[in-house]
Amino acid sequence: MNKDQAETTIRRLANQGCVALSRHCRDSMNDRSVTADDFLQVLIWGRVLTIEKDSKTEHWKCEVNGTDIDGDNLTVHVAIDEVRQMVICITVY
Repeated sequence: MNKDQAETTIRRLANQGCVALSRHCRDSMNDRSVTADDFLQVLIWGRVLTIEKDSKTEHWKCEVNGTDIDGDNLTVHVAIDEVRQMVICITVY
């Protein structure tokens, strides 16, 4: 998978509501006052900066950067689970 394919996949899954948040991601969102709308804004409109295959899980891990609802910069680390067709949020900053 390349960056363009990852962006397409992340956007499709986010639009379908196929997104899961790790506990660490939920904690990071609370600490930084990031809302679900902010998070989804980045997934749907942001750009994949990095992508790599996790050898343990076989998921594609991506760093997605964009702007939140207020126009502030936000970066989201996600994993793409191709088997379950889910985007899993790892953290936000």
